[in-house]
Amino acid sequence: MKCSGLRAFMLAVACLGLGPTWLGLILLVWAPLVGLARVAMGVHYVSDVVAGAVVGVIVAWLGLQIHQPLLAWFTSLIGFPLW
Repeated sequence: MKCSGLRAFMLAVACLGLGPTWLGLILLVWAPLVGLARVAMGVHYVSDVVAGAVVGVIVAWLGLQIHQPLLAWFTSLIGFPLW
């Protein structure tokens, strides 16, 4: 499994959680197109793209779950807010 599809789907889901919704929706359209292009070029199999999409969504969802607690812990560790 290569990382191009994983990154595309991870970015799309993370942007839906943290960024503007319109950008997340655009990236959700863009991510499958990246995978389709990789299959069309013969660089990946369809199963690679599907596996990358699943792993990307899971990793982004986990990142969104630990984002706030991790940020709160780090802020208390350094003693001042980051933003």
